[in-house]
Amino acid sequence: MMDYSYLMTTTPWGERCAQVNADHYMENSRHEVKAYIAQLKRVLGENPTGSYFKMVRCEHDFGPYRDVRFYYDDEEQSHVDYLSQLEAGCEHWDEVALQELKAAGYDLREQNKVIQLPARPLMKIKKGA
Repeated sequence: MMDYSYLMTTTPWGERCAQVNADHYMENSRHEVKAYIAQLKRVLGENPTGSYFKMVRCEHDFGPYRDVRFYYDDEEQSHVDYLSQLEAGCEHWDEVALQELKAAGYDLREQNKVIQLPARPLMKIKKGA
């Protein structure tokens, strides 16, 4: 029977991703999804016949976000095996994906700057409180 599983990411797990509500989020996340699906196919091989990936828009209180669904037949062992490999994902973008992202104008450096917060003293806990 056909079913689907969310990949729960649009990028390799060791990479930064577009942030919901950031400038150009939907455009950047679309580029991420396309590049990530293509990379998964390069790493794992083409998905089995009858299974497929789909980019989806999900609604959330903080704004819409993109995710990837993998549609598969749970009675087809090759589909289930491929799904189990997908769960590990990829740690980093490969060179081909980096080239695809660059050609698409994908750049997250500005929106993903790490903000250094000022140091705060630790709270003192009173004994017997």
